Amino acid sequence: CVEQHLCIVDELFAIHEPQATGSLQLAPQDLVALTLQGLPTQWDEQVVILSRCFPSKQTAGYGPLHDRQVVSVNGEKVRNLAQMYARVRHVAASEPFVRFELATVGGPAVVVVESARAEAEGEEILQTYRIPAAASADLLAGHGS
Repeated sequence: CVEQHLCIVDELFAIHEPQATGSLQLAPQDLVALTLQGLPTQWDEQVVILSRCFPSKQTAGYGPLHDRQVVSVNGEKVRNLAQMYARVRHVAASEPFVRFELATVGGPAVVVVESARAEAEGEEILQTYRIPAAASADLLAGHGS
């Protein structure tokens, strides 16, 4: 984690160099803003980004919500990927809906997923897109947090 913080510091210095200004204009502005906000406040803090939604019946209409920071899951702030994964698994097992709040220009976007339907369609999505597992081995084993 300390190495990640140092990488972020290096990126911050690079962004402020005159030759790097062109790269700022090409990057998604939401992600540029995250980079410029500074260092994490907790040792295990990571920004979690929803990069894409795989098209399915459940995700219809979510296509434009890509490259967005996941801010919270059912009202609990996302601290890192492992914590978010554990939170989603807990909420999906105990509540009818999982509510993701995403950072967007102009205010948050909320994506609500029906827990039972997501579970039922999850395996089909993994097979359709040839994804070997729903999460990495360390997250599945519970060692990511």
